[in-house]
Amino acid sequence: MNVETSKEHILIVDDDPGICKMMQLIFKAKGYDASSVHTGKDTLSAMKSTQFDLAILDIKLPDMEGIDLLSILNEDYPDLDIFMVTGHASVETAIRALNLGASAYFTKPIDMEDVLRTISSSLERRRMIEEKKSAEENLRQELEINRAVAYLSGVMNDPQINIEKMSATLLEYSMILTKSKHGYVSTIDSDTKENILQTQTSIFEQKHIKVHQQGKYPGLLGHALNTHMAFFTNSPSTHEASKGVLKKSAKLNRFLSVPAIVADEIVGQISLANSERDYDKQDLDAILRLSRLFATAIKMFRNREQLRYLAELLDDVSEAIISTDLEFKVRSWKKAAEDIYGWSFEEVEGKPISEILKTKYEKESAADSRKTLDDSGNWSGEVLEHRKDGTMIPIFLSLSLVKDIDLKTVGFVSVSRDMTQQKYAQSQMEYERDRAMLYLDLMGHDIRNKLQAIIMGVDIVSEIPVEESIRLILTDVINAAEKIRILISKVKKTEQLTLVPLSEVQVGQVLDNTVKEFSRMNEDVEIKVSREDNGVTIMADEFLDDMLYIFLENAVEHNSHQRKRVWVSSEIANGGVQMSIGDNGVGILDERKVTLFDKTRRFGGVSLHQAKQIIDKYRGTIAMTNRVTNNVQSGTVFKIWIPLGNGLNGMVSHNLPVVGK
Repeated sequence: MNVETSKEHILIVDDDPGICKMMQLIFKAKGYDASSVHTGKDTLSAMKSTQFDLAILDIKLPDMEGIDLLSILNEDYPDLDIFMVTGHASVETAIRALNLGASAYFTKPIDMEDVLRTISSSLERRRMIEEKKSAEENLRQELEINRAVAYLSGVMNDPQINIEKMSATLLEYSMILTKSKHGYVSTIDSDTKENILQTQTSIFEQKHIKVHQQGKYPGLLGHALNTHMAFFTNSPSTHEASKGVLKKSAKLNRFLSVPAIVADEIVGQISLANSERDYDKQDLDAILRLSRLFATAIKMFRNREQLRYLAELLDDVSEAIISTDLEFKVRSWKKAAEDIYGWSFEEVEGKPISEILKTKYEKESAADSRKTLDDSGNWSGEVLEHRKDGTMIPIFLSLSLVKDIDLKTVGFVSVSRDMTQQKYAQSQMEYERDRAMLYLDLMGHDIRNKLQAIIMGVDIVSEIPVEESIRLILTDVINAAEKIRILISKVKKTEQLTLVPLSEVQVGQVLDNTVKEFSRMNEDVEIKVSREDNGVTIMADEFLDDMLYIFLENAVEHNSHQRKRVWVSSEIANGGVQMSIGDNGVGILDERKVTLFDKTRRFGGVSLHQAKQIIDKYRGTIAMTNRVTNNVQSGTVFKIWIPLGNGLNGMVSHNLPVVGK
C-alpha cells in the first residue's frame, strides 16, 4: 500500500499582493504548499478552515498590528511556527515578537535563501517533535499491553477468578488501549455455538447472539466470527456487514472486532466501538495480542487440569510459558521459551529452574517475591535472566500458582516476555529527548544572551561619538561574539554523535594521546598517569578523546591553585574499563554533585553535558568523589566506566554511584 506524504502548508500574511504571489511561487517551487491572505481577519478565517504548519506575518497589516495577530495565533495554535517580517526593523520590536512566541524575525528586503533555510530547519524540528510524540505514544501503548498481558497471565491461573471477572478486566484494558467508549467481550458456547456476551457496555443490549441456520452470525457484530479475521471500520454504516444487534437508539460510528481463536476454533470475541479517534492497525494488533491470551484463558477455565495441553496450544504466543512442579523442576518448556532463552526442552526437563535461568530480581529479593507468590497466588515484575549463551536479558516475568480441583497447589507457571527491544527503544528515546532538550536550552538561553550583548553593544555604538569609550564597547562586543563562536563550536563538535557507529577502540592508546595533547596545550599543569588497562578495547568512536579532553579541561579550568595538578588512571573493573580523572582544585560540594548533570539546571556547562551524552552512547556510567575522603576542598575525581568489547558486558553489576541516570 502506497502512503502519500502530505506537503507542509505555509500561510503568507502580507498586504502586498505582489510579495504574496512571489513568495507563493518560491515556496511551491521548493515543494511546499502555500496560501496567502492580506488582513488579520482573513488570517483568522483561514486558520479555522485549513491546517497550516507555518505562518509568515507582516508586522504591519491594514486592520490590525501583526504583533497582536501573533499573540492571538500563538495562544490559539501553539504548535504553529510563526515568522515575523517588517520593513522597519527595531531591536524592541524584534524582542517583543520573539517574546510573544515568534520563531524567527526578518527585515525587508527579505533574503529568501535565509528564509528557506530557516523554514527547513523549523519544519525539521517540528517533524522531530511529532516523531518523538509518536514514539512516546507507541511506547505507552506497548507498556499498557505488557501490563494487560502480565495481569491477565496471572489471573487466568487463579481459581478464584471466573470467566466473567476476567472478561470484565479484559474489556477494561481493551477500551483503555484503544480509547473506546463501548465494547463487549464474549465466549462461544461449545455446544450451541451461541455468542454469549460475558460483559458489555450499554449500547450492546442482548446477552446472547444466536447463530443462523447457515452457521453465520448476524450483521457487523458477527463479521469477525464469520470470516475468522480481525477487522475494524471507521464508517460502520457503509461496511458490507452493516447490520448488527444494537439498541435502536445506539449510534455506532467506529467499530473493531477480533475473534479469539485457539487451534482454528473460535472460542470468543473482543469487540470495541466509538473510539475517540479512528481505529488503526496498531489498535488491531494490540487487541489481537490480548485475544490470543483470552482464547487461552477460555480453554483453561473450561479445563484447568489440561495444563500441558494448553501449553501446546500457546506455541504461537510470543511470551515464554514455563510450568514447574512444587520443587520448581521444569515440566513444560515450549518453543517461545526455546527462542528466548536458547535451551531446548530436552536440555531443561526435570532440572530446577534456578539452575538454568539464574534470575536476578530488580526491585525486591527472591525471598520477597516468593512470599508474594505464596500469599496472593501470583507475582509479576521486571527481572534479568541468563540465556544459554551467557548473556543476560531483561524479562517481564509473571508467576502464578497452579492448583488442582481441591485448591491444592500442585505447581507453578511463569509467563516471560523478552523486553530487550522495548528497553533499547526506551533508552534511545530518552537519549534523544535529553539531547534535544540540551540544544533547545542552549539555543533558547546561552546563545540568545550573547546575541543580546552584541545587539545592545552595536546599538550603543551607533549613538555615541567615536572616542575611547566606543572602543571599549566594541571590545566587549567582540569578546561576546567570540564566546558565541566558541560555544557554537563546542555544540557543533558532537552534532554527529548519534550518527557515528561504534567500533572496537583501544582505550589506553586514546587516553595516552589525549593526555599528550592536553599537556602540550597546558605546559603549566602537572599530570600524573597510571594505566592498568592492559590494552583492552571498548566499543567507542571518534568522540572518546573529546570526552576525555572535556574532563581534563574541567580539572584545570576552575582550579585557582598556583600549582595545578591532575591525576589520570585507568583499570579493568566489573567487566569494563574505569578511567579516573582527578584534580587539586576547590572541589564540588555534595549537593552540587547531585545536580551537576541535571539538564534542567546545567550547572556543569555545555561541555560536561556533552561528555555525559558520549558516555551514555557507550552505555557507560559516571560518578564523582572527593579526591581525599571527607575533604571537599582537596579536589574532585570523575570516574568513567565503559563496558568492555562489544558492550555485552554492559549489564554487569558494579558499585559506582551513577550520576544523571
